[in-house]
This record gives sequence, C-alpha cells and structure tokens, in this order.
Amino acid sequence: MIEPAAGFRRIRSAAQHALALDSSLADAHGTLALVLMHVDQNWPEAERQFHVALELDPNNAQVRHDYAHFLLAVRRTSDAAAESERAVALDPVDAGLESCLGWHELSGQHYDSAVAQSLRAVAAAPEFFWAHQTLGWSYEQVGRYPEAIASLRRAAELSGGLPFTQASLGHALAMAGDRAVSGARIDFHQGTEFASLWGGGTLESWRGKGIYSSMVAYRARLAAERGYRYLRVDALPTSAPILTRLGFVQLSTTVPYVFTPPTSSTRSATAAPSDTRPTSRTLSISDGGA
Repeated sequence: MIEPAAGFRRIRSAAQHALALDSSLADAHGTLALVLMHVDQNWPEAERQFHVALELDPNNAQVRHDYAHFLLAVRRTSDAAAESERAVALDPVDAGLESCLGWHELSGQHYDSAVAQSLRAVAAAPEFFWAHQTLGWSYEQVGRYPEAIASLRRAAELSGGLPFTQASLGHALAMAGDRAVSGARIDFHQGTEFASLWGGGTLESWRGKGIYSSMVAYRARLAAERGYRYLRVDALPTSAPILTRLGFVQLSTTVPYVFTPPTSSTRSATAAPSDTRPTSRTLSISDGGA
C-alpha cells in the first residue's frame, strides 16, 4: 500500500503518458479527470475531461460512474443520480454500480428510492458489503431503525470491520433510542502525530452490541482525517480486550493514585499516595490504524 499522494502522482503520470501516445483514449481522459478532481480540485477542467471521455466513449460505464461522483462532489445531486443510473444501465451486473446508485439516491435525499435501489443491490450481490451499507443508511433516513441496524451490522461483518462501518452501526444504534447510551471524547495534540482517546463508556444494558467499538472507530476516523498517525488510550481492564481486538498494542502499565495532603497530625509521617485506582494499561495504535 502506498500513500494517496504518491498513488495519485503515479496515476497522473500514467494518464498523461497514455494521452501522449493516443489522445482518443476515453479511459485516460476519465482517469485524468479523477486526479484533477481529487488532488487539484480543478472542477472546470475535471468536468471538461469527463465530457471529452464520454464524447469518445458514451457507453463507458466506469467513466459515467466516476462522473456521477464528480457531480455529487459539486452538489448536483439530481444529475449525479441520473448519471449513476446510466452507468447501471450500461453494466447491470456490476454490484458496485448498483450499490452506488443507491448511494446517489440517498445523497439526493430520495430516501424511498434509495431503499428500493439498495434492496436490488443486496439481492444481486448479497455478500457485497457496500450494498448492505447503503441499505442501512437508507433505512436509517426513513426511521426504520431495526432494519438499519441489521443491514449495517451485516455490512460491518462483510467488510471485516472497516472503521466507518462500525461508526455507522454505532450511530444507528444511538439513534434507535431516545436517550444517549454511550459517550467518549478525543483530544488532538497539535504539533505531534498523536491523538488520544478518553472517557469512553456505554450504559451497562447496552453493552455487548458493538457500540464502544463503533465509538473507537469513529474517533479513529476523525484522527485520520486530520492527519494524526497514532492513537493512544489509557485503558481499564474492561476496555483493553476490545481495543486489543481492534489492533491496539500495549505499551506500558499505569497505576493512578489520588494524593491526600497530610494533616497537621501526620506531617511528621512519610507522605504516601492513597486511594489507589484500578490499574490501567496504555495502549497505542499506529501506521494507518487511526
């Protein structure tokens, strides 16, 4: 795996080299458009490259799919859904295109259509996590929380526990009730590569449902989006096994104390910490784990 910046440099170079050899290659124009969109954020030139690609090959389902994502990025949601629908019509057996049409309907706030399309995607590819993911999101928007939770849990299972699937499941579980069932915070340490997790807790009656893991995944995503490479947490014995399963490794053991200042009658005695709290372990995750 390479860093996105390095990957996009290679993609740009390959697309430009291909066009230098043959300027009529639709896929090369479409690929260059993706770089212009994601890296340069040169929206007019990116759209021009998409138009050139589609003029050269109007039946290119992948380019139409990519162009739909461009349209979504510039908030032309109706156009995005229409372009995605054209991509599906051109390649109706592609599960990714089917699922993304549901995503585009969802992004355009056409929630009933999103549910219907996502159900078609699940029927076509029952082992494809993205189909279940879009279905779960769509169910959540129409208030069908039991179905949303079931779909998002399935998506998390099929994806191998990708962080955003865990976070989505946690959100649906929280929205299913009328009170907060879990809470946590994250601190970003500016000038370093570290973020730290604190205060994670879930009501006892809601434990064992994956909420804590989802809260960890959500905070990890926040850290990654801000460029923090490492996560650290001072974990109690109740949460350490969960964190270990999520990829954290133990670095050290801490023993917190509460210091009780000596009174006048005990000042001559040797002062010592008191009220020992449960031993906790400092765990960390790094190298993309955030």
